[in-house]
Amino acid sequence: MQYGFKAVIAPKRENSPAFADIFKNNSTKNGLLLVELSETEVADMAATLTKNPKALLSIDLANQNISLEGKVFHFAFDSAVKQKFLEGLDDIGTSEKYADAIAQFEKTHSPQIY
Repeated sequence: MQYGFKAVIAPKRENSPAFADIFKNNSTKNGLLLVELSETEVADMAATLTKNPKALLSIDLANQNISLEGKVFHFAFDSAVKQKFLEGLDDIGTSEKYADAIAQFEKTHSPQIY
């Protein structure tokens, strides 16, 4: 990312997501991790970081949790996007994982002519 951001943590409000769908989609394609937590959890994190600006915040995507000053915050995350992040894949890289299956499909199906 241009400014060095690796993740954005934002509060999910009662009737609306923390991030718009288009932003979420574009961000994940660019390798920016978006984490939604409750308003209370985000406020708790902000208070902790205000008291101790040098506190280490650690995001563990594999286990879907954030650690900060002995506190652990759990978050939900799309499993397909999580796998892409953990494997360092983009959409093309994900497609390439299925190259053999795609080649087999192309051998057994006639292409359509438009």
